[in-house]
Amino acid sequence: MPLSLDSVSVNNPNDIFFLFHFLDDAGTGNQLAGFGFRSWEDHGFSQSSSISSILQTGGDNAFVPVHENDAVLMTVTTVPVTWATTNYVVRLILQGVMTWEWYAGFENPIFPFRLDGSWVQKW
Repeated sequence: MPLSLDSVSVNNPNDIFFLFHFLDDAGTGNQLAGFGFRSWEDHGFSQSSSISSILQTGGDNAFVPVHENDAVLMTVTTVPVTWATTNYVVRLILQGVMTWEWYAGFENPIFPFRLDGSWVQKW
């Protein structure tokens, strides 16, 4: 049951929300659960965007917290990035130990980011 990173909603310069889904193993695209990461930090995103993602590594998908205040979402880069681009490795860290990584393609170019926020199950 892979966890996918699906979209980012920019509400204002200090409110951003990323949407995640668990999809069924049968490959039908049925969404079994939805989760969100929210940050109230100055994030630098200019607009909302859909995200295509491929899970590379994942924490224990059998146990994903329904709520966590200690959450970090960040891009992983090996060299300094001086311009916005659409493709990054994105890492989610919950409780400082549970980690997932995706190859992510953003609809709109973005700069690298590191956001502290909260994680919550939406449905």
